[in-house]
Amino acid sequence: SKDPHLTAIQAGADVTANDDLAVGLRGSFYSFASLNPAFFARNAAAGAVTDDDYRVFEIAGYARYTGIESWPVLLYGHYARNLDAGQVASYTGSDEDTGWGVGVEVGDKKKFAKLGFGYYAVEANFFPARFTDSDLFDGLTNRKGFTLYGSRQIMPGTDLNVTLFQSNELRGGLPAFARSVRNADRLRLQTDIVVKF
Repeated sequence: SKDPHLTAIQAGADVTANDDLAVGLRGSFYSFASLNPAFFARNAAAGAVTDDDYRVFEIAGYARYTGIESWPVLLYGHYARNLDAGQVASYTGSDEDTGWGVGVEVGDKKKFAKLGFGYYAVEANFFPARFTDSDLFDGLTNRKGFTLYGSRQIMPGTDLNVTLFQSNELRGGLPAFARSVRNADRLRLQTDIVVKF
């Protein structure tokens, strides 16, 4: 337990079906091992309800259509499952082992605007909770919610981004979920000016 380690393997492929359509697929595997009690304590503080090693399989894919020049469309989705989480099923009543998300983007930020919507759900043990930092879920698991966003290039190298985040808990009622349920109901508006040089 003094030498925690991570083994990660990832492979993916992108295919251009024709001038207007491209698709891609990626698969990943993460194995966390030799973890110590302090690691699990930090995970529990971020929503996890397991104290076993993590072996996580993840798959992600996308399709991009550019047939309408000013309004390209991107569809994407991803799914992750912790293969070790089943060992806590009797404790929580569920494996709590899955995370997934789907989304769509349309438009071009240089020509008019890029608009997007995504929906995500992450169960308590789908991935080590301490590594899920995000504006949507405040770095916690056992959450579900969506993002609605827009981006516009206001001058060369400078973008204005506006994002609405809404989230709440997936499960409540059990003491195991107490940390992730607290302050789970969030509605956040974020604006950014991004300058690239």
